[in-house]
Amino acid sequence: MQVIKIKCYQNMVNYKRLGFNEIWQSFPLPPYSSIIGMIHKACGFTEYKEMFISVQGESANSHYGLFTKYSFAKGETKFNKDSFKGIGNAELLIDVQLIIHVYTKDEELFNFIYDKLNKPDDYLALGRHEDILRIDSVDIVDVKKTKKIDLEYSAYIPIKYLKYKVNTSYHGTTYIINKQFFIEEKNGIKIRKWDKENGKINVKYMRPSETRIEVDDNIFGIFVEDDDNELGVFLA
Repeated sequence: MQVIKIKCYQNMVNYKRLGFNEIWQSFPLPPYSSIIGMIHKACGFTEYKEMFISVQGESANSHYGLFTKYSFAKGETKFNKDSFKGIGNAELLIDVQLIIHVYTKDEELFNFIYDKLNKPDDYLALGRHEDILRIDSVDIVDVKKTKKIDLEYSAYIPIKYLKYKVNTSYHGTTYIINKQFFIEEKNGIKIRKWDKENGKINVKYMRPSETRIEVDDNIFGIFVEDDDNELGVFLA
């Protein structure tokens, strides 16, 4: 099987976690929905396209920085003279290196995504609008099924793939990550809405030092790159 492999970099970024308003805490890696949204922008898609995503990487450090937050009156959808401005704090990840894998069963869509990521029509961001994404390489790589993986980078791993789903030997942090969304238009403005039933993935965020992962190879989603490095691929 073949997947698209994207190596990319961000200088400072916040992958905002929902529910934190005064302090914008960040996910350690971008959510699947943010990556799929970035791909949709690169390709000019106006409707949701189904695809499978794997993301892993590292950041050098983090710190908190100030940002301007806006409060809107009921019924407002954009800033005007009656809106209120304030100051908040955002957790910023520094020098983020990412490896993203993308797979879709639709061969035509697969090739279109590959072409557009190599030559996007506009600048790409991942996280906030100002969190510009530098794409260093886009390649098509072969992957193969596996039962065990030694992590090379911190990664999101869907819990359903782990062989011992309740085994405490699997260290890491559990997150519920948004994936699937739909576009709703309101007052002439297109808004991204989350699919509450099918749009969330339970994952473990795991670091290389924590464990060697044993996976259930009867489920689609876990692969390694078919080369000497055997980099893990955790499609969700």
